[in-house]
Amino acid sequence: MFYLRSVAGLSWSAIRDECGYTSNGGAQRAYKRYLDRNPVPDGDTVLAEIIERKRVTTGVATKALARAVSSQDWSAAASLLRTINAQDNELAKLYGLHAPERHQHQVAVATADRFDQLERELLATIDGQVIE
Repeated sequence: MFYLRSVAGLSWSAIRDECGYTSNGGAQRAYKRYLDRNPVPDGDTVLAEIIERKRVTTGVATKALARAVSSQDWSAAASLLRTINAQDNELAKLYGLHAPERHQHQVAVATADRFDQLERELLATIDGQVIE
């Protein structure tokens, strides 16, 4: 039901026919009940799940790397090293280690000085002079 609507993008009438509901409203209510039973996880939960998957997949890749090196399969070893490196980079991004440094710069122009400058420019323009 959820897959048919959210992923496949089927219409309510197509879902009704596919799943055997008697009306479009029945299919919509079933979809709403599914959403109520399966709330979207918060960011911390999603982050923990992603990190755990990366930990497991990196462990599998590391074991495969050890086997590739011991059998002198350098092509597989190079491929696995690229994979592990990509995993490390993605993990570093999740932790914000790739975030650019932020620098605070304050540019202050004295308000009175700026108003005086604008007034001079305006008066010069009114007098027929154009200041570049």
